[in-house]
Amino acid sequence: MEYIHSRGVVHRDLKPENILLDQDLRVKVADFESPAKNRAAARPETCRRVDVYSFGILLWEMLTGCIPYEEMTPVQAAFAVVHKRTRPAFPEDCPIQLRALIERCWSSSPEKRPEFWQIVEVLERFEATLGQVGTK
Repeated sequence: MEYIHSRGVVHRDLKPENILLDQDLRVKVADFESPAKNRAAARPETCRRVDVYSFGILLWEMLTGCIPYEEMTPVQAAFAVVHKRTRPAFPEDCPIQLRALIERCWSSSPEKRPEFWQIVEVLERFEATLGQVGTK
């Protein structure tokens, strides 16, 4: 997503169904809207922040193996997220750095959500920390 956003492209429908793995387990992002439709809609910076929110939900799904708001209809979930600022619960054993990143991604204030280059930096630091823990 950092690469995609760096090229001025936004996805606007980032979800597990649009994340594919090839035979070498490399991630591919699928199901983009046409560029003309993309440009004609909301401002790109707004759409980028929507992609970041969706990425935060994806991280939570990978962390928990659960589907968020599974007990709600899509309309109920949207209402809860927007009007009640509902977010999925974290497992107790969630690493604090990962929780902090996910919470920033799905902040109810879109301007507080990080850019993807910042997300990459956090994930790289998190990966380095995990590597150091594994070597001790």
